[in-house]
Parts: sequence; C-alpha cells; structure tokens
Amino acid sequence: MKSFAFAFALLTLVACDRASGETPRRDTAAARSEPRSADPWAGRWNGVDGGYIEITPADDSLYAIFVKGPAGPAAYQGRVEDGGIRFGRAGTEETIVAATGGDTGMPSFAGKAACVTVTTGESYCRD
Repeated sequence: MKSFAFAFALLTLVACDRASGETPRRDTAAARSEPRSADPWAGRWNGVDGGYIEITPADDSLYAIFVKGPAGPAAYQGRVEDGGIRFGRAGTEETIVAATGGDTGMPSFAGKAACVTVTTGESYCRD
C-alpha cells in the first residue's frame, strides 16, 4: 500500500511542471538554502525519442525522480550529494549532474544551455 501511495503522490507531483529554463548550479550548499520552489533542478527535462526526466523536490534534500525512457516509466528517490542528485537504479548508484548541450556529447542537444546528464548517452535538456 505504501508503494501505491508513493507512486500516486509521485505521479501527482510529476503533473506539475515547474520548468524554469535555468541550469542547476553545482553548488548544492547554496541550493539547499534557497526556497524549494526556486530549485533549479525541479521540473521536466526532455530527452530524445520522447523520453524525459521529471525532478520534483520532495523533502529537505530529497527528490522524487520520474524517468520515461526506452525501458518504460520508472520512479526513484534521490538526494543531493556530490554536486548532483544521487539515486539507485537497477542495483547501480547514478548521479544526475548539471550539463550543457555540449557536455552531453549528444548532437541533438548541441547549443542548449540547460541540461542534465545521468550516464553516457542519457541526458535531458530544457526546451
């Protein structure tokens, strides 16, 4: 029942797009001192082929993360750590980090200023 309640709450939060177009800062101490509504990580970041990542502030330094990708939709919980948002996926610790389109190495994102990268070949940008 708890997982259903979490999934319902996450999907409700995902429906609220607070995309601001800003690139997240790598200074997480400063980000923690700002109001969560101004959080530069928050919102929807679009990937390729209709994929996206939705990052929603949950509590203090925690985030609800929803990823729609080739493997289907999946929900995770992450926390601010090491200059990004760290979360576990399929037994591996991943970190969402701020990037530019050039940093992603993905030609379709060239010239974009506000992006995030999870792993090589998995990046998302603001439109």
